[in-house]
Amino acid sequence: MPNQGNTVDVKQGSRTDGHAGRTDADEQVAPRTSIDRRNFLKGSAAGIGAAVVGFSGFASATDSASNSGQGCTAMPPDSTGGAEIGDISLKEVTGEVGLLEPLKGMMGHATAWGDVTGNGWLDLFVGTFTGRPRENYLVRGSDGIAPDRLLLGGPDGFTVAENFPEMYGRTSGAAFVDLDNDGDLDLVLSRNDSKSSAPNDKFNEFDNQTIVLENDDGEFSRVATLDNGGVVDHELYGRTVVPFDYDDDGLIDLFVIDDHYGDDRSSLLFRNEGGFEFSDATEDAGLPRGVTGLGAAAADFTGNGWPDLLVSGSVRTDDDPSGYMEAQSARLFLNSGGSFREVDASTFTLPSHHPVDESGGIAVADLNRNGRLDVVLGEHKHVALGEGIPAARVYLHRGLDADGVPIFEDVTEAAGIPDVTTRVPHVELVDLNNNGWPDLHTSLSRGDGTMPAVFQHTGVDENGVPQFATPSGLGEERTEPPTQSQWETVVGIDRYWAVGASEDYDRDGRLDPFLVEWFQELPSRMFHNESDAGNHLFVDVAPQAEAIGARVELFCPGRLGEEGGRIATQSVTANTGYASGVSTELHFGLGQAPAVDVQVTLPHDNGTVQRRGVRANQHLTINALESTEYQ
Repeated sequence: MPNQGNTVDVKQGSRTDGHAGRTDADEQVAPRTSIDRRNFLKGSAAGIGAAVVGFSGFASATDSASNSGQGCTAMPPDSTGGAEIGDISLKEVTGEVGLLEPLKGMMGHATAWGDVTGNGWLDLFVGTFTGRPRENYLVRGSDGIAPDRLLLGGPDGFTVAENFPEMYGRTSGAAFVDLDNDGDLDLVLSRNDSKSSAPNDKFNEFDNQTIVLENDDGEFSRVATLDNGGVVDHELYGRTVVPFDYDDDGLIDLFVIDDHYGDDRSSLLFRNEGGFEFSDATEDAGLPRGVTGLGAAAADFTGNGWPDLLVSGSVRTDDDPSGYMEAQSARLFLNSGGSFREVDASTFTLPSHHPVDESGGIAVADLNRNGRLDVVLGEHKHVALGEGIPAARVYLHRGLDADGVPIFEDVTEAAGIPDVTTRVPHVELVDLNNNGWPDLHTSLSRGDGTMPAVFQHTGVDENGVPQFATPSGLGEERTEPPTQSQWETVVGIDRYWAVGASEDYDRDGRLDPFLVEWFQELPSRMFHNESDAGNHLFVDVAPQAEAIGARVELFCPGRLGEEGGRIATQSVTANTGYASGVSTELHFGLGQAPAVDVQVTLPHDNGTVQRRGVRANQHLTINALESTEYQ
């Protein structure tokens, strides 16, 4: 955006115009370039001035289990980033930002963030299940069943996109992603194609297919159908959508999770053939049929430059639903050159006593600053629990074994995660107070059921295990909800939200959580982040086809590439947690650090780009075409 002459207060992390983060540094980068397969325009990144280096990969499991950034004077590993950084503080602003009325008449089950108009403000998609009796939706002043909604963001909040297609299905997952490399974010919607439980005048089977909507300068139109007569003949019971380029052809492919609540279910990998044409590449890519689940993440867990697939769900070891049994709750597929192989994932287990017990969403980030991507799994246990389960499960990446397979360790208890007596399907790893540590934001409610439970990351112990502080308002500290809902009168468990995602909707440098409500009598909720936060940095790798799967690492100034100087590591993704989509622009909290060094390792071993001395509190764009691979 044009330079408006605004100033940046680095110490406090705020801007005088109220739009923190956008600075004149944005004008120093080349515009986003459309790409066609691997035919990148050479020299298009001239003027950015970045060095290019190689990537040494991951340490083996015999190396130190934890390197937490010792010696990084800008942000000690055993601190929260400085006394001036406060605890996380959230305020609900759903009505104030224009989201209360448009989301009435919904049973929400999908959301995604993305700037669909290119104006610098993030827009919000919310998907709904419409297949219930019409009278179920006539609550809170609703006049009937609402369709899926696209809400356009701006300085005054959100407005309904009136030209968005009107669709009434069972939308269960969503992601914004540029599928044709034209610079516009297209939209992928997964649908749960079980039939309507009660016919009404809105729900229809055509709207209940898993589809792709093309974005043509802000106008969306349906251009591809993936299931039920499209790419495949059968219907999908779709959940999470994972966009990533699995085969390095310069086009973003789609992995769609199929749940196991039906016969002969199987998640599918759709190869992007260009021109919004897709093919079923599941078996050709080495993925087995019959993989089911709820969440999935694509990230490089081995350091070979290729995005692997972690799928949450259930792999039963005992078909008897009575009594307790061990159920593997994730499957791991390692990618080498576009071909996957399944490896042992038995570390990911959970005690189970019901056929629908399984893990939920997946969040990936470096929790202890050793450069490895750790994992958090949500819980999607049966509602009639009878005893507590962890609010989430935390797994540390401890390196690779002799065969190059990642070793994960369950550190849930040591990390301080408490037991709860409800589902927590959605999880995110996001730094909400910008202290340099990724907090665990969940879809679990606390208090009177109207606020989310956030487990604040306070540092690591001597074994490199992250320490999460339990928020107030859980267990016996819960209070009576302000109004009764089906959570209390029908289900009989503590409230939770199905899906959600955190983004900086007002551009003040702090991430704001949005959580989608399942029951029609309660609102989905937007929370404004009012934490006394530290400094921040947004990093946007472009074009998007080269961004997804990239590793972005931050180091203390002058210590680029040093193990002891690392501040943070994230993997670029377009989806997060359970069935939710996010912007591929990464947010980092910097604590009190006024500047950092940045290293971006592109996927598919396509080179590494470095930037030194990047000042805090701005949006930094890295053009992937700077890599020596494209010179």
